[in-house]
Amino acid sequence: MKKIKKKIVASFLSITMILGLLAGCGSPGQTQTGDNPAQGQAQSEYREVTDLAGNTVKVPAQLKSVAITSWKGAFEIFVLLGHKDLVTSMADTTRYGWLREIYPELAQLPNYGSFDDVNVEELVKAQPDIIFSPEAAAKANAQMQSLNLPVYVDGVTSKGDPYEGNEQELLAIADLLGEKEKALAYQAWEKKWLDLVAERVKDIPDAERKTVLCLRNTTTEVFNEMNILGLSVSLAGGINVAKDAFSDKFYNTVDAEKLVGWNPDLIFQYAVASTGEELKPRYQEMSSDKRFTGITALKNGDFYIMPHGISLWGGKLENALGVLTLAKTMYPDLFKDINIKEAAQDFYAQFMNYEMKDSDWDIMVNNADGAKTLALD
Repeated sequence: MKKIKKKIVASFLSITMILGLLAGCGSPGQTQTGDNPAQGQAQSEYREVTDLAGNTVKVPAQLKSVAITSWKGAFEIFVLLGHKDLVTSMADTTRYGWLREIYPELAQLPNYGSFDDVNVEELVKAQPDIIFSPEAAAKANAQMQSLNLPVYVDGVTSKGDPYEGNEQELLAIADLLGEKEKALAYQAWEKKWLDLVAERVKDIPDAERKTVLCLRNTTTEVFNEMNILGLSVSLAGGINVAKDAFSDKFYNTVDAEKLVGWNPDLIFQYAVASTGEELKPRYQEMSSDKRFTGITALKNGDFYIMPHGISLWGGKLENALGVLTLAKTMYPDLFKDINIKEAAQDFYAQFMNYEMKDSDWDIMVNNADGAKTLALD
């Protein structure tokens, strides 16, 4: 836990250095301009940027239309930085239940597919200024690049440290949009809350730390600590029971017997490919399934669906809100004075210029039927 904390602090302290590097030649998202005035006015209307895979991409000096073909983070960053209106097409937005409620126009965005299942012909017709496509979509990327489309590869997997890739993408897009100061303010906000949690849980003896299972989509699909959602458990002072279960990817399907053997104190369900509404029956389904008999979390009703705002709490953008929620749920006595709803209201007001209403919480937070509820007040 101490090693993780040191790594996170070091990562945040390096933000200024990273932003300085972004101002140099060849940094992801950085504009490259020529010094030769003979290049003419037409040349000055474009700039060259370096994507997260190291490719050079030529885009207009001022972006007016952005296509996004995955849920790897670019869309959420555009929302956070106040530039959602630049997004003119986006992979299926139905999983963004809260965002579609407060920004109904998102439901009208054209969807040209996601990852390798992209309608390249329609993208050619749409002529976006830039296309954000994930590293995992190698086939689609190669096809679009062969057509000289302005493909910006994002969603690059960082080996070992989930925070590194997330920070790199945020800062690169912030540089692309001229929003460095806002990105820094966001990083400072996150660090403040992560530091508070780390300080309060640091002296909990290992034998008294809560054990946690992080479910992805199904009852047996779990996150380890290679993913920021799974790592958030450790940052909140808990023990992710699946942290060493596999090392070839950040989530995997395991046998029900394995879950029973882990016997977690709490289970947190993440609505990765949905809004969370359809997950409400999940606790009762698992409790009545004989395969999971004996799991402490199910016997005690400690089954929680994590909130979904811009993205999943505990994920890339609302990481601190997720860590706060995990920590207060595991150790309520240590966080009696923390009102998570107030922290969230401050976050969305500061970075989205949005004032939360009671109705927003009804959409963002889905409590599992028959289980305990998240203590957000």
